[in-house]
Amino acid sequence: MRVSVAMPLPVSTASSPRAAVWLRALLGTAVAYFLSSGALELYAALHCPLAYTADFLYDDAYYYLGVAEHLARGQGSTFRAPLHTNGYQPLWLLLLAGLAYTFALGTKGLFAVTIALTFVIKLGAILSARRELALALVVCIGWMQFVFSL
Repeated sequence: MRVSVAMPLPVSTASSPRAAVWLRALLGTAVAYFLSSGALELYAALHCPLAYTADFLYDDAYYYLGVAEHLARGQGSTFRAPLHTNGYQPLWLLLLAGLAYTFALGTKGLFAVTIALTFVIKLGAILSARRELALALVVCIGWMQFVFSL
């Protein structure tokens, strides 16, 4: 005998049809902003020098790029030889190193791949959430990108 433990989805927090329309409009605007800013970041990552796009990723991302590049070249787990490291999340690093090895990507290529992958992950989180949560995710992600780019 199968027992289902699925919980019903909560009713929308919008108290009136007018509020629901505003919520959809706000979410649509936020998603459009998110998509356009992500496309702009990816374009800049591909076509501008790294010095101009350094604020698109946080500090630790560059650490991953360096270690992934060394792994792809067969130089081991190091950011700067001869010092070896293991201070990273292995799955993300192996994904980057595998892409760097397969497609012979340098730092700039890995930078663009990182921008694209993080964009896809954020977009997936937003699209898989309910409207209210998606709006909160878009606002929080956008706010964090703004604050950390200052």
